Amino acid sequence: MDEVTSAVSQSAVDQDVLAFQLKLIGPDGTSRAIPVSEVVGSLELGPGERWSYQWLDEALQLERQTGQASIRLGEAEFSRLKLPLRRRAELLQHNLWLVDPRDPLVGLLEGCSGEYQGKVWSLGYQTYRVGRRGSARHNDIELNHPTISRLQASLFPGDDAEFWLEAESGTSPALVNSQLVALQQRVRLAHGDLLQLGELTFRYRSVVADRQVNYFPTDGSLPSSVGPYRVVGQLGSGGMGVVYEGVDSQGQPVALKIPLPHLLKDADFIRRFNREMKLGTDLQHPRVTRILHFEPAGGEAYPYLVMEKLQGSTLEKVPLPLDISQALQWCQELLEALEYFHQQGVIHRDLKPANLYLTPIGIKVADLGIAHFSGTVGARATQTGTILGTPVYLDPAMLRGRTADSRSDLYSAGLLLYEWLVGSLPYPADPLQIFRIKLSDDLPPMTDSNPGLPEALCQFVDKLIHPEPEARFQSAAQALAALRILRSELAQ
Repeated sequence: MDEVTSAVSQSAVDQDVLAFQLKLIGPDGTSRAIPVSEVVGSLELGPGERWSYQWLDEALQLERQTGQASIRLGEAEFSRLKLPLRRRAELLQHNLWLVDPRDPLVGLLEGCSGEYQGKVWSLGYQTYRVGRRGSARHNDIELNHPTISRLQASLFPGDDAEFWLEAESGTSPALVNSQLVALQQRVRLAHGDLLQLGELTFRYRSVVADRQVNYFPTDGSLPSSVGPYRVVGQLGSGGMGVVYEGVDSQGQPVALKIPLPHLLKDADFIRRFNREMKLGTDLQHPRVTRILHFEPAGGEAYPYLVMEKLQGSTLEKVPLPLDISQALQWCQELLEALEYFHQQGVIHRDLKPANLYLTPIGIKVADLGIAHFSGTVGARATQTGTILGTPVYLDPAMLRGRTADSRSDLYSAGLLLYEWLVGSLPYPADPLQIFRIKLSDDLPPMTDSNPGLPEALCQFVDKLIHPEPEARFQSAAQALAALRILRSELAQ
């Protein structure tokens, strides 16, 4: 760059001990990186202004050799200064950053709405002007939207790997976490903050914060936060991960699902986890747990899933058997969820009491970890020798190599109804024995355990759990219609 020249002592630099870079950013936004070693080097930023530098104790010591200019760090001026890692100083209208070359980014700006949803801008050690029609500067962010002014806001780095926003428009609003930013007002952006520019919404994410977070404290404590969500408790844990209770920036409760670190080395797990997030964010139904936000697996940030926190509990510990009216009500609510899933082309494949929540408005279905879109490749019960699904509620047709379809979910729903009416299922604990029984034996008639069950009800359940998919109801809508007729008949 024209205004910034540097001279590094070539004889003193040992390439084997390079540790960090001194990044110089001129007033025109152009930048240059100078390698920093453990030996002494020299730096010249202007005629007669020469400084020496030396790496000492994870900080860069800068000392004036000639000239009168001082280094400003905040409000203080120095002729000799130790510049810590990721801190910014000012010298002759230039910014000086001491950075790790493996960590070139300070943060990310992610689009959350409209045509910019999913678009990500990488934010480095420069100033970024955000507006509808930017200049030719490579670091400008152009947002071609009628509610955005030409110069909407400026984003610029501060000390200690942080970013700031300054509102530049008096006619178009800029908000941070729903709080209006006044013209020329500066707001420090925290990891996870939401930026609203006109009618567009974006999220700021600190790369440094992402890399330093520990979601699995070993001392029994809780992480303070997951992304922008404050952690207030733990809802559960298992072999796949942990679910924390949290609150968002507005104080609303959420559930935070965090996969265990070792699973992130499994490409198949990453694929299933990302599929669950993708499916969940696209599904909107009162019988389906809403997914509010996600960080996908396989990226720089640690993955997690943000769900609505359900007011209720799972059906795992509900006393059984249920009375007929209650069992049929729950079955109808479950079939309503399945009808919606199947209309969207989604097969759940893992219906069980642990994935059904009883809320004040009825049953809600959760956990789409092994769901898939119908017709996709690789949707069979076995994937590289692994059975996908809970053995007790698994469709026996899938054990025979059949592809999972909507009738597989109907089988699981029928088995749940059988259990609710009878009180238990006649399966042992060993999964291999469960598979053997499913492949060779039919379930005992429900009247063996509950002789008072109406014949029409038993026939309805038998049709749901028939071993051959062709003999079952062929859709959730068909099963729902039959169930409504059955309930009407039983009520007479």
